[in-house]
Amino acid sequence: MQRNESGEKQGDPVFSAPGFAELTLDDEDLQRAMLSSFLHHLPAMRKEMLAGVWRGPQAFREAVHRLKGSCQCVAATRVQPLLAAAESQALQMAPAQRHAAAARLEQELDALAALLQPLLEDLARRAAENR
Repeated sequence: MQRNESGEKQGDPVFSAPGFAELTLDDEDLQRAMLSSFLHHLPAMRKEMLAGVWRGPQAFREAVHRLKGSCQCVAATRVQPLLAAAESQALQMAPAQRHAAAARLEQELDALAALLQPLLEDLARRAAENR
């Protein structure tokens, strides 16, 4: 697989459906609960990350660490290496570098939320049909 100038694999999926199914043992109720919780808390986690850009390297690192853990729980594959890199480099980043990293992460989180919201809606619809 080819890599772009940032070292990321081209064509990496935003989300791993097989990975998420494995994490949740194919339990759609659990999947629905996890996606709902993730999407509910994502705006606050994003705000915390953006605030960390200006509050300092440690605040940014801690916010990115929390985001990384949450993204792992929903098999958000493409953003995980970006979060890991931002976390490991945060203490050496100047504010402008943290800002650039946060902007890139925001793009990936937008793509992730856009993909997960319809998935959550589909799981909710199927659950309602099965009642």
